[in-house]
Amino acid sequence: MIVDLHLKGNLVIVVGSGNEGVKKVNSLLTQDCKILVISDKLNSQIERYVKQGKIKFKKTKLKDAVFLSKYKPYLVMATTSDRMLNRKIVEKARKMKSYAYASDDPEISDFAHPSVINIADTIQIAISTGGSSPAMARKIKLKAEPFFKKNISNEDI
Repeated sequence: MIVDLHLKGNLVIVVGSGNEGVKKVNSLLTQDCKILVISDKLNSQIERYVKQGKIKFKKTKLKDAVFLSKYKPYLVMATTSDRMLNRKIVEKARKMKSYAYASDDPEISDFAHPSVINIADTIQIAISTGGSSPAMARKIKLKAEPFFKKNISNEDI
């Protein structure tokens, strides 16, 4: 089941600022939510978003998920390279009644993050494998995107 979650005005915490973290932040930027990235490293793309005032960043070396207690997030996305830390973050988020997602483990996540085709910021077409193969979903997206963008015009929107 694909669900379009309305995040407007809500706090979303992305833990980790590597490639996965940047992908998740990019997908959140159009959602009109408050984005906080927590990581021990400041990626150049994340730094640019901070300077533009699009997101907030907290530099912290994480060993556990205790830091989440300081916040009231609606959604938490764990994108670190530490599988055990991601699990701790998901468990803590759930205890706080927040939606939780771990980029490295769809089994413990509350949802899968589909590959999305955006057309004119109005139409979204989601391609999902339920988390079982993000690479396949991305491959299908790359094949399907030109077709949809060519065949859906402004008159259709």
